[in-house]
Amino acid sequence: MNVQFITLRNPRSHELLATATEFHRRVGVPGTLDNTIEILERLVGFDSVSGKPTHGIVGYIKDYLAAHGVKASLSFDEAGERANVFATIGPEIDGGVLLNGHTDVVPVEGQQWRTDPFTLVRKGDRLHGRGSVDMKGFLACVLASVPVFRAAKLNRPVHIAFSYDEETGGYGMPVLLESMAGKRFRPEVVIVGEPTDMKIVTGHKGGFEMRTEITGHEVHSCDP
Repeated sequence: MNVQFITLRNPRSHELLATATEFHRRVGVPGTLDNTIEILERLVGFDSVSGKPTHGIVGYIKDYLAAHGVKASLSFDEAGERANVFATIGPEIDGGVLLNGHTDVVPVEGQQWRTDPFTLVRKGDRLHGRGSVDMKGFLACVLASVPVFRAAKLNRPVHIAFSYDEETGGYGMPVLLESMAGKRFRPEVVIVGEPTDMKIVTGHKGGFEMRTEITGHEVHSCDP
C-alpha cells in the first residue's frame, strides 16, 4: 500500500497550540488548525499530478487569497496550461520572508491505495491523501496563516510563491524566477516547506550539467 499522510501531533504540539492561540486572540484571528485541515482537504481534492493543467488548484488559491484582500500574480508555461502563484503581504520593499512550495504531486497509477488518493481521509491523528505531506500540507499551512499575516502590522513583507511541475524537474521555477525578477523588491530569506521531519535543513545537493561539442572526423583510436 502506498501511504502518504501528515501527522497532527508532535511532542511540542500543546506548547505550539497554546502559543498560536494566544497570538490569534491578540490579533483577533480565530485558530488556524481546523482552517488548515479544511484548506488541505480542498487542495488534496485537485488532481494536480505533474504535467497536468493547474487551472483548478491555482484558481482556488488565487480566489482564496483575493477573499482575504491579497492580490496574486500568475506566471504561465508556454501553453498557458500550468501556472505559478506569487503574492505579497505587507509592504512591497526589499527584505522579508518568501514561503515557497509546489502545487504538483507525483502520480498514483499502479499504487495500491485503500482510499481515494485525491480525497483527504482522517484516521486518528493522521490525514491521508496524495500530497498531504509533499507538499500540499505546507501550502495549506501558508494559506491558513494569511489572515494572521494580514492582521499583523508587518514591517517587512511575507511573500508566497507556489510553483508547478517541481516533481518532474522544477520546470515552473525558472518561469517564476523570471517573473519575480521584474519586481522592484527582493526577499531576504526563503523557506521551502518540503518535509524534513520538523528539522531545519540549510541546503541540499544539487546538480551541474555540461555539454561538450567537438568538431572533427570520427575515427578509431587504433587508426587515427
